[in-house]
Amino acid sequence: MISLSQIQCFVMTVDEGSVTAAARVLGVSPQAVSKAVNDLERSLDRTLFVRRASGLKPTPYGLTFSKKARHMLQEAQELEDFSKGASIANRDHLVLLLCIPKIANFASISQRIGNFLSSRLGVPASVDYCSFEQCAEKLAFGEADAFITIGKTVLPEMSVAVIDSIDVGVLLWEKHPLAERGTLKLEDVVDVPLYLTQDFPFFTETVLDEFHAAEEAKGVKLMRLTMSLHGLFSALVTKQGGVVMPTIQGVNDWLPDTTTVPFDVSEVGRVPLCLVTPREDKTDYCKSIEQLLIYGRDTPAAVSRAALGVHPR
Repeated sequence: MISLSQIQCFVMTVDEGSVTAAARVLGVSPQAVSKAVNDLERSLDRTLFVRRASGLKPTPYGLTFSKKARHMLQEAQELEDFSKGASIANRDHLVLLLCIPKIANFASISQRIGNFLSSRLGVPASVDYCSFEQCAEKLAFGEADAFITIGKTVLPEMSVAVIDSIDVGVLLWEKHPLAERGTLKLEDVVDVPLYLTQDFPFFTETVLDEFHAAEEAKGVKLMRLTMSLHGLFSALVTKQGGVVMPTIQGVNDWLPDTTTVPFDVSEVGRVPLCLVTPREDKTDYCKSIEQLLIYGRDTPAAVSRAALGVHPR
């Protein structure tokens, strides 16, 4: 059976190039490191190192194994930190994550939100973009205080509060016949291939529910799309289609010469902007951001107005 100590000795030997050097860093005897590496090779029934006079060099298998082993060690360390509360205790600033379609000027938007939170709460704040899986993991490990999603969000193990709502729109090439419209009705897009990003499940599922509930949506073609420059160019220009997106400022900066046209809200309703926080063991930063965004006097639209460029109706 493979042990964590064997993995640690092996990875350190790869890094240091010799058993003696690895033992020195780990604070154990060279014999202990050598035994751990030999036992690991026997457990795997594979050779991990080529032994040379100049030192040890990983075999191709050993090099591949070391990459996976590093992930295992990192996860083990994160688990230990979480059990001790180290990730929470050692952090000296608020961390908010955004689970939204990543737009071209995201760095600018994240900076604006960070400045907004810092000025309102009086504490340092950072904002980052993550997939839903990354957001949930970082929240569970105390590496973040909260994250924001777009769409109806149901997470029984977490607290979810609606802090605003956002129009649903269609990202179009500016030469598309519908690009000059002020708003779109579902009948306008019956013959237009429409794409939904599969990277943001809550937004996608909320939009699908809206379309399924609308009688006017019959005949509308909806397909899945992975967000990339090539995928967007193909969908918008080559296929003359549109990408269903939230109407966030800058969302049409992915490609030049594109624009976002909102749907008529009487046909496609606005989607909720949700703040997700832990149910228990909330950090002081978490409590502060909840107080601001859920209970604040000038919220729930504060983040939308100040940072995302979304203006409530």
